[in-house]
Amino acid sequence: MVGENQASVTFPSKIIERLDKFLKTDKAKDMGYSSRPTVVVPLLREFLDKHLPFEEKQEAISLIGFTDNTIVLKENDTNLPVILSIGKDKILKCSLDNDPNCKHRNFCLQNETLWEFLKEHDTKVTRVRE
Repeated sequence: MVGENQASVTFPSKIIERLDKFLKTDKAKDMGYSSRPTVVVPLLREFLDKHLPFEEKQEAISLIGFTDNTIVLKENDTNLPVILSIGKDKILKCSLDNDPNCKHRNFCLQNETLWEFLKEHDTKVTRVRE
């Protein structure tokens, strides 16, 4: 069933079978992928941002909360959670995007509360905070 502010897309069953097989792997769990949308939505968004850029970057993200070494954000357009974690290497990693300058990491760097949280955890950042 399609929820409010959502639409449905049909994929060939073989692709969905492969996706479901991947989602059952440890690699998928390690990468933060837990459902079809957690894989498909970021890929589609990346494609659209590349080929049809739009201005809604950071406004599309909300802070849910943070504890220990984890930050939870929400993609406002999809209501999908985004988990960022500080690894043992003190690098902030995003569950949806491996790009060190992804919009989720950038949101954390621009948010005053999260900036303080990252500094308290001696997190290594690869981008200068503006």
